[in-house]
Amino acid sequence: MKKQRTFGWIQNPGKLQTLQDVVACFYAGSHFNRVMRESRLPLLLENGFITRADYDAFQKVLSQSPIEVSYQMLKGTAGTSRKDALCDGLIQAAIDGQQQKRLRDGRLIKKPYTQDWSAEGYVRWAVSTGLLSYDGKRDTCCLSPLGTRLVEALEDKDEEAVRQCMMEALLSYPLCIRVLNLLQDEKPHTKYDLGSRIGFQGEMGFTSIPQNIFAATYGLADEAERKKIKANMEGDADKYARMICNWLKQMGLVESLNVTVEERYRDRGFSLQLPAWRVTLSGLQALKRANGYSRYARIPKRVFWEMLATKGADVEYLRCRRAALIGILSRSEKTLDELRQLLTERHIAAPDAAALADDLTGLVRIGLYVQKDSRNKYRINDTIECLETRSYAEEKAGSDVTFLKDRIRTNLERLDHDYLILVDLAYSDKANKAADAMKFEIWTAKLFDELGMNGLHLGGADKPDVLASYGKQGLIVDNKSYQNGFNVDKHCADEMRRYITQNQLRQPHVPGNEWWKQFGPDVTEFYYLFVTSYLTGNFQSNLKELSALNHINGGAISVENLLYLADDLKTGRMTRDAFFERLQNDEVLAPERIKKNA
Repeated sequence: MKKQRTFGWIQNPGKLQTLQDVVACFYAGSHFNRVMRESRLPLLLENGFITRADYDAFQKVLSQSPIEVSYQMLKGTAGTSRKDALCDGLIQAAIDGQQQKRLRDGRLIKKPYTQDWSAEGYVRWAVSTGLLSYDGKRDTCCLSPLGTRLVEALEDKDEEAVRQCMMEALLSYPLCIRVLNLLQDEKPHTKYDLGSRIGFQGEMGFTSIPQNIFAATYGLADEAERKKIKANMEGDADKYARMICNWLKQMGLVESLNVTVEERYRDRGFSLQLPAWRVTLSGLQALKRANGYSRYARIPKRVFWEMLATKGADVEYLRCRRAALIGILSRSEKTLDELRQLLTERHIAAPDAAALADDLTGLVRIGLYVQKDSRNKYRINDTIECLETRSYAEEKAGSDVTFLKDRIRTNLERLDHDYLILVDLAYSDKANKAADAMKFEIWTAKLFDELGMNGLHLGGADKPDVLASYGKQGLIVDNKSYQNGFNVDKHCADEMRRYITQNQLRQPHVPGNEWWKQFGPDVTEFYYLFVTSYLTGNFQSNLKELSALNHINGGAISVENLLYLADDLKTGRMTRDAFFERLQNDEVLAPERIKKNA
């Protein structure tokens, strides 16, 4: 059976020199190949960091010509503990780790091998940029023609040839082109700004933390919390943006600088310094080269199946749908209606035009050149490499979550489709619960703030997830991610009751963080709200009991109804006062509308 490998999205590796070393391992007799055989591997064996069996296997494969290595041998495993695991991956042995290791002769040196995650990251990077070739049927890697040229240039110490090979590799990676396109205004951009414009809108795997919420969270935190916030408060797309900018910086295509960011959130100003990147003249010239200006041919783009969706519901279905779009539009120009028809003929569940338009926007946001002409016909003006084709019969059908998102986007008039991420987060599985829960809270707060209701993300221990207010009306919000529905169970009701009581009594230091002070002095009328995937079970009686015990009104709302109400507020069909009037200790429903089928 064919192995599932993930190429195209890379977060961990960052050093171009290390990437070159990894590629050079595959060239028998190259300088780094000899370093591996004569120095690095013997050091590991002498100090008990590798088994004799793995040592012999690695020495054997590095002495072959040509060198072809199984993917599993390249990356190795994590063992029982990444910290204490022996080196059992060939590329692990090629990269120094972060910690210190004591050798048997007493010397303390940098750990002479890395863990499996970093090793695999470099393999994925090399394959994604065309320096290594991957054989899916054999699950092996070997040098590509470009990788061979690179290693030969390294051996000849031809710096210009090395640079040209690395330029060709990076510029074939669509995300590098996307970042350079975003930077071509020659202004500095932070990772949050860039990350918010990378990947498929409103979809897991491409989350970005809104910069104004980061600024507010950082600005309101004490010194002890700020270090954690800086280290941990970023989305997947923010990480991609940061990593790619660091690659481009090493090539001289962008420069880094610190910028003072001025943000407003909940009618308050926040000022802080953030790292940012700005394109250089070399970067602008490289972008022109990649796009085929002057004497240059447009550089083909390496697009992998796995780039077309990464997390959440129906990853394979979305990849199949988007791969089909790329295949169709690379050959001819089509309208959205024509695309729907062609998808249907390929037995792919075809969504409405709104979802297809978002798919095409997503292809632009991963670095493809999608053009739309005056006849509303689309065309992809790129040569696409590496993208495999699969029949839809091989993939599972779209789930309720995917169809729900497609239905919602079809019925939104004004609300930004970035907020569709709330659907994925509300239905998040247990594997990603902690990280996704924080993003669910952040995006809920951002939504309320955009609606003019002063949304504020709190989160953490002994605090509600989100606060919102408008005029004298205040809202205590608890986010609940449940794949199979939420019934306002006793534990969740008791937790909300505690928040309501704390706010009503407002005793100093109860709790110690005094979260209730975040409500302004004019806020005197309070409500509660649970935000979740969908409601199930005996939730009505649980809500009514909660209300009766605390003499407060509130409710619970599905993410679908929340997005519809938000759209009604954006379009002016509903007032904010009318929103609060709907909180009657029951499910909060949006006004009836014609809900088109996706």
